[in-house]
Amino acid sequence: NALAKNNNVPKDQPHYANALIAKFDGSGNRKWMNNYDGGFEGGLYSVVPAAGGGYVAVGCYGLSGTGETGISNNMSISKFDELGNMVWTKNCGGSRDDAFYSVTQAQGGGYIAVGDSSSSDGDMPGCRGGYDMAIARFDENGNKVWMKNYGGSEEDSFSAVIHAASGSYVAVGSSLSSDGNLPGNNGGTDMIIAKFDESGNLTSGSGTNSGGDEQNGHVTAPPPQPSAGATPTQTAQDTTVTAPAKISVAKLAAGKGQVKITWKKSPAAQKVAGYEIRYKEKNAKKWKVKTAKAKATSLTIKKLKKGKVYQIQIRSYKVAGGKKYYAPWSATKTSKKVK
Repeated sequence: NALAKNNNVPKDQPHYANALIAKFDGSGNRKWMNNYDGGFEGGLYSVVPAAGGGYVAVGCYGLSGTGETGISNNMSISKFDELGNMVWTKNCGGSRDDAFYSVTQAQGGGYIAVGDSSSSDGDMPGCRGGYDMAIARFDENGNKVWMKNYGGSEEDSFSAVIHAASGSYVAVGSSLSSDGNLPGNNGGTDMIIAKFDESGNLTSGSGTNSGGDEQNGHVTAPPPQPSAGATPTQTAQDTTVTAPAKISVAKLAAGKGQVKITWKKSPAAQKVAGYEIRYKEKNAKKWKVKTAKAKATSLTIKKLKKGKVYQIQIRSYKVAGGKKYYAPWSATKTSKKVK
């Protein structure tokens, strides 16, 4: 069986977003679905079976009136019974934006959760920069045992965690920092992997990336094995494919509820298969992504908020051997206010 989790905005809840939890059978047929108040822009992002039955999920709960955009998030951890009924839910964090993105069962009972935080008060030990990577342990009833943060002066975040051997934990995520607890930055957003002991103390960590913008979103154990039928020759060919060159946004035109992005098409010799355009409200953390075909030179993003300005980036990609090879993200370009 699979347990799905996401956000929803049904009419019967008091705020903008709901925490949604659902259970499906092995064929994808829904067995039950329940939604709960997620506050302003809150939700559930990760779920694991709970000790003794039921499920534990983590995410965030949105609070109004604070934060740069008028909304801030507290980290949340919740327990549900076998039918998705909430048993308890608890929030933690500080006065700015904090969220959990992954949870795993802890050795000896309880749960380990990871995410990020921009707070320097409340439950948080202090923020070094834009966002710090956060790791916390809770007991079986959702009471905080400890909470720690790591990172540098830029934006750093954990997106997944597993229970590794000998009582340790391994987390992955992304980092823009080159100071603090980080071993340096290779350009843009680096992938980060870190190992912690049972008390959340850092035992090892490294950022790996040759430049551009890359993010780790998932970690599994044991390590993946080579695919069946793969040969050393095939692997060598995959690793020598040259990614397309970096391109740039040529023009942004803000209109009524929309922004039109224009760029110069990549040369035919680069064999570009398409483009990815990502955008977000200025000062927001999460990007949304659109795609365009290889022949395109513009894209209009619609249903944007009136009075808001948006940050835009673009990159091209090519396909070889069934894999995508991406150019680095372009420099960020900011639109005028949407009408």
